[in-house]
Amino acid sequence: MWENNKKSVDIGQYSRFVDSETKSFKFDEGSTYEKLLSYTIRNQILNAEMEVIVSAPTGGASGILPACLRVFAEEKNIRKDSPEFLYAHYTSAAIGAFIANNMSVAGAQHGCVAEIGTSIAMAAAALIDLELRDTTIPIKDKIEKVFNGVSIVMLSLQGLSCDPLFGYVEFPCILRNALFSILPFQAAKMVIEGYKPLLSARCILEVVKKTGEILAKALKESGTGPLTCMYSLCELKKLKVSDEIIQLLEKKIDWSK
Repeated sequence: MWENNKKSVDIGQYSRFVDSETKSFKFDEGSTYEKLLSYTIRNQILNAEMEVIVSAPTGGASGILPACLRVFAEEKNIRKDSPEFLYAHYTSAAIGAFIANNMSVAGAQHGCVAEIGTSIAMAAAALIDLELRDTTIPIKDKIEKVFNGVSIVMLSLQGLSCDPLFGYVEFPCILRNALFSILPFQAAKMVIEGYKPLLSARCILEVVKKTGEILAKALKESGTGPLTCMYSLCELKKLKVSDEIIQLLEKKIDWSK
């Protein structure tokens, strides 16, 4: 996980859209935010190019946890082999297992929140653990704060669809990893400062689970959702296909399935 944050690979062997998305992106690593973006996107490129990555909890959501942990460690001068840093990994893994046991971590079952939501929750849990490592807070209260972080994240992303373009785990997966990588830090900050959600993590997971179950099939990793359909129609327009034909095709799309 640590090395993958900075690993570079040749783009285009297996990926379809990565080159178009990232060929002009500058992988700067000066500020904290630049590091976070760079580390997250590099990890996602590895996934798209079929490199060995750590599913955290899945390939499509594998960029957030490693990037957040490495950025935090570098900013706080924490050694990657220190006990507290390793324990934070255990905390994140426990939260991943907790979510998997109460709903799932599959976009095909409960939408993107099951994948990227879980990854953000895992990262938030690890950061909360690390933030509280030198405090005298009782273990029971520490655990409560970790689960409060899970609650904040999962409820905030309730109903997030899984609509990968043509089924490739690239767009909008890489984009979401990059933009959402800041959320674990925000969730951890809220919890540390005393924010407490109304519902328990278990209750909120049930809410998210039920929401995912009623999402249309097209919004659960089908590769046939609105993103794929509109991309196809837009490409037809670029090819100067008659607007009348495009409108007829658009009318035939059943968005409810």
